[in-house]
Amino acid sequence: MSQTENSAPPPRYAEGLLRYKHGDREGALAFFADLALSLPGDAQAHYLHGLILFRLARFAEAQAPLRRSADLFPGEDALIKLAMAQGQTGNMQACLATLEEAARRLPGSAEVRAFLGTTLRSLDRLEEALEAYDAALARNPDHVPALWGLGLALGMRDRHAEGMAVLRRAIALDPAFPPPHFHLGVLAWAAGDPGETRRQETLLRTLAPSYADRLAQIMTPERTPHEAV
Repeated sequence: MSQTENSAPPPRYAEGLLRYKHGDREGALAFFADLALSLPGDAQAHYLHGLILFRLARFAEAQAPLRRSADLFPGEDALIKLAMAQGQTGNMQACLATLEEAARRLPGSAEVRAFLGTTLRSLDRLEEALEAYDAALARNPDHVPALWGLGLALGMRDRHAEGMAVLRRAIALDPAFPPPHFHLGVLAWAAGDPGETRRQETLLRTLAPSYADRLAQIMTPERTPHEAV
């Protein structure tokens, strides 16, 4: 997150943040909309306005204040939330362009490159996704979402052993994060190691039962390993 987003909020934001904390999201939204209007050069006011819209799933409306905030200050979360809002409204090319912009403006951000990798993977641009995940990990070797994304992308390229090794690293760093467990189970099934898949299913019964149910479905006799990935 950017310096602007990380720093202690000045008193002028206090009322809106308090409203949000107490569950009055519409009141907080109105407060920050008015504040952004009265302070057009305040990146944080625009960011908080856009962030509340984003959290209310009003993704189309969130884009303008998030864009204004990012234009004023290259905030990591503002740019990522803008890209996510664009993706949520179906504009994947705009989402990709925003993340590429973020990568240029924030050369040290592993988080931006992890999101970029995931967007490229969703567009089936796997080689570029692998490069983006590698770039994220070059900046932060312990970035769990990048490790998870890299492991999954390697599996999608039928590089199952490499993908499983990366997913195991993600699990070692954050054992309570369910997705790497799930995709390790999926890749293990595709690689002909049903024992590993069953182990991950057992772990997921406690961590995230819905993921465990999905792994159980993959292990049905009519599913082939190729269909699992």
